[in-house]
Amino acid sequence: MSCYQGLTSAGDCACLPVAGEGASLFIIGAVITLVLFVFFGLIYSILVATIAGQRIWQRHYHILAKMMLTKEYVVEDVDGLATDSNWSPPPLPPEHVEQLKALGLL
Repeated sequence: MSCYQGLTSAGDCACLPVAGEGASLFIIGAVITLVLFVFFGLIYSILVATIAGQRIWQRHYHILAKMMLTKEYVVEDVDGLATDSNWSPPPLPPEHVEQLKALGLL
């Protein structure tokens, strides 16, 4: 039976899936589906927030460990070269200079 054959005298189509008793079942199903999506969304958001918090804490701990190591290993100028105002680092080898120029870094 097509919708054209099921027209009532008022012109309403009686064969739509939301007409009559099916409407309440449809609405109940939609609400249950919505509640399930919200529930699983909350579970997923808690999981993602936990993972993000762990990554933030891990990075923070890594930075703190680096700070502790920098305090532990102090560099001292044993030759006394850095106190001279004319001091400069030794020149780079020519092959390193060529590689840096090829990469556009020099």
